[in-house]
Amino acid sequence: MHEEACRFVRAMALSTAAFAVSCGCSPGSSPTSKTMTYSMEKALGAYARAAAAYDAGDFKGAADLASQSLDAEKSFLPAIVMLGKASYFSGDDETAIAALERGVALSPRSGEAALWLARAFRAAGRDDDALMTCEMLLSAEPSCVAALRLMAGIALWTGDSASAMASLDRAIAAAGDAGLAFADRASLRWAAGDHEGTVSDLGAALAILPEESVAHKAAAGLMALIKDAP
Repeated sequence: MHEEACRFVRAMALSTAAFAVSCGCSPGSSPTSKTMTYSMEKALGAYARAAAAYDAGDFKGAADLASQSLDAEKSFLPAIVMLGKASYFSGDDETAIAALERGVALSPRSGEAALWLARAFRAAGRDDDALMTCEMLLSAEPSCVAALRLMAGIALWTGDSASAMASLDRAIAAAGDAGLAFADRASLRWAAGDHEGTVSDLGAALAILPEESVAHKAAAGLMALIKDAP
């Protein structure tokens, strides 16, 4: 998480510089551009520290740092989502919901914001809102296993085992697609002579694919072939 945040900060810094060049200006060429660059730098720095705190399990600290990032750039989506996630784990459902609703409004296609919003609704006992948010997410990402599992959990809680089973069936089907992707990549790696990578991908495929499926048998056959190879 910390390394990912650092990479994100570097990428955003480069993007800010590239934007300045494309506009025919240089960093600090005017008071306005200087202020914008400074505020983004503050937002990125606070976000990177928030990500590190989150990774270390300091969710209160992560929420505070995410708020500092948003003080500098109020529409900075990564910090909005971080505030929501950290507040969720801190038990502050109200702040989590407010932040994540803001994130979804800012970027309706942000699957991460929608998923955590559904989780925050669930934690706050707002199951209907959680289900509605999951359905919204699944309309854009039909194979989102996390959303399907959340829906199944809510259905079980309300005693609707049929709906829970239907959601889990969909989740298993989506996971099967992931298993097929591992199997496909294993074939490519085998053709390229990457023995270790092939075995790793096949192991992942076999763990995901339904045991009686044709795809599972094909993956098992390829694994046996590899093990018998000199």
